Amino acid sequence: MEKGTTSNPILALLGSNPDTKDITLAYGSPEYESRFDKYGKGRQHDYIALGEQGYDKVNETIESYYMISIIKQLNGDRTRVTNRIEN
Repeated sequence: MEKGTTSNPILALLGSNPDTKDITLAYGSPEYESRFDKYGKGRQHDYIALGEQGYDKVNETIESYYMISIIKQLNGDRTRVTNRIEN
């Protein structure tokens, strides 16, 4: 897909934010169900776009999300995030 163009509304939206402006889209699909794990049913999306933006930023986001879930667990909150990431 094109990078940095306004002819595609999704790329234009991503390009308008400094955190997402460098994303390269690889795939897009309407009415998509994502299955992340064996818990419950998948997540239904009106539209899903998959892409990449450099390993460091993606890894940092997952690590931050994981650490937040650990803190929630230590505070007594119920979350399956750690199990989903570890398994």
